[in-house]
Amino acid sequence: MAKTICFFNNKGGVGKTTTSTNVAAGLAQTYGKKVLYIDLDPQCNSTLLITGEEYIAKKYWEQPGESRTILNIVEPILDDEPSISFKPEYILNYPNRFGVDLIMGHPRLSAIEDRLGEAWVKVPGGEVGALRKTNWCNNLVAAVDSEYDYILIDLGPSLGALNRSALIASDYFVTPMSIDIFSLIGLKNIKSWLEDWSEKYTRGMSYFVEHRAEDCERFFIKQKIGIQSGCLGYTTQTYASRKNRNGEKRPTQAYERILSQFDDEFLANLGDFLVPSCKGGNHILGQVPNMFSLAPIAQSNSSPIRDLKGSDGIFGAHYSQAKEYAEIFDRIAERLISRIEDQQ
Repeated sequence: MAKTICFFNNKGGVGKTTTSTNVAAGLAQTYGKKVLYIDLDPQCNSTLLITGEEYIAKKYWEQPGESRTILNIVEPILDDEPSISFKPEYILNYPNRFGVDLIMGHPRLSAIEDRLGEAWVKVPGGEVGALRKTNWCNNLVAAVDSEYDYILIDLGPSLGALNRSALIASDYFVTPMSIDIFSLIGLKNIKSWLEDWSEKYTRGMSYFVEHRAEDCERFFIKQKIGIQSGCLGYTTQTYASRKNRNGEKRPTQAYERILSQFDDEFLANLGDFLVPSCKGGNHILGQVPNMFSLAPIAQSNSSPIRDLKGSDGIFGAHYSQAKEYAEIFDRIAERLISRIEDQQ
């Protein structure tokens, strides 16, 4: 069965899409894993990166009736039904340079928030329809997990019902971070949010299992929340720097203060969610560098950093930089594999 990992943070601009898509490419291409990437971020950046602008223009604009996205899957919920409409053809397995299968995102996915929010009010009471809607993503994962080694889910930065349903369906989560004061504030938001809804879901499931335990499997309702002890750690983006009077780059004093607090704040807020193998100082997955011009080149060519070629517009030092960055993402992928296998 596949292991499902969400990439999630309450703050945007942390390199989440770049990190998750390039780690997915590392899992698939370096470690030979079969990977499904699900784009649940209504901004659809990862869908655009993996498929490319030409494909998106064709499928979303020129031939919208032929496109198959996450919106097709959740359409029953938008019609207030407690189910999904999944078909294997909704998975895009047309070859891409990342080597992954993809369930494409859609900007209208945010419309599901209202339906899921309405259902959530009834979850603590163990209402079956509410639990079914809340577990729509678990239903989707159950439909596909026998075909994959890893399912990676890209989430937007909200603390809303859509992300909650994805986290309930997931075994693990990774928190991409940027080293700034708003990331530290975001950690506190995540902690209180996770604790609050976890308690309410557990309360509702306690009642439901007592009265209708046989329906958990039937309706793909998850009894326990894996991510309560499923944090695999965090990645960081390279912090900003300034030049001193001698022209040497160094972090600003403000950033130095944040850097000194950063790891302790992460552990204080999400330390209780870490998987056992991440405890004892083993919770940093890696630092993602500023890729400068390589990032837009990769985006315009729908390519992971590892696969950039001269025909894509790289030259000279770009080759060594791309190799270096690919190795960073591969190390992150390797650490994910190792930490997950240690739990089994």
